[in-house]
Parts: sequence; structure tokens; C-alpha cells
Amino acid sequence: EVIKAMRSKFVEKDLPVYLGYIEGLLDRAGGKWIVVGDEPTIADCFAVSTLRTYTRGYLDHVDTKCLETHPKVVAYVKRFCDLPQIRGRYSTGLGSPAYDG
Repeated sequence: EVIKAMRSKFVEKDLPVYLGYIEGLLDRAGGKWIVVGDEPTIADCFAVSTLRTYTRGYLDHVDTKCLETHPKVVAYVKRFCDLPQIRGRYSTGLGSPAYDG
């Protein structure tokens, strides 16, 4: 019950703050990547892998659609996962064919 309460609180209260921060970074950088430029950086690799963790279905008490409240973040993760170097590498979570399934 303690873990459930902690994770529920995080998803309801803390995660939206962090997702808002990421949206702010995207907006300041032109909307495509976290850092200004036409190509993703290591910052994007780290951010996307962390964000995808919440959508893969292996964290108890975390809804796999918890990022959907922030469409810019969802579009960002999908854009990253659609890069030719990444496309098709994921079988679960946001950015995989199974997610939108």
C-alpha cells in the first residue's frame, strides 16, 4: 500500500510538473528537441528513455497512458522513436506499435 500511495501521488502531483518542465524546454528550443537544433542530442536520448519507463507497463500503479495529459511530450517521444535509427526497436511503451495498437 505504501508503494501504491507513493506512485499514485507521483503520477497525480509530481509527474505533471516535470512534464510541464519538459514542454517548456521543447517550446524554448523550437518544439522539436530539448536542445536547439535539427538533430536530437544525448539530452533527448536520456529524456525519452526516462519518459518511456512510465509507459511500458511494468511499474505497478502507474497507468501506461500517464503521459497523455501532455500532448507535446507524447509527440516528442513519438518523434524520437520514429527516427530511422530507433524505429522498430521498441515492442512496448510509447513509441512502439503496440502502444497505439
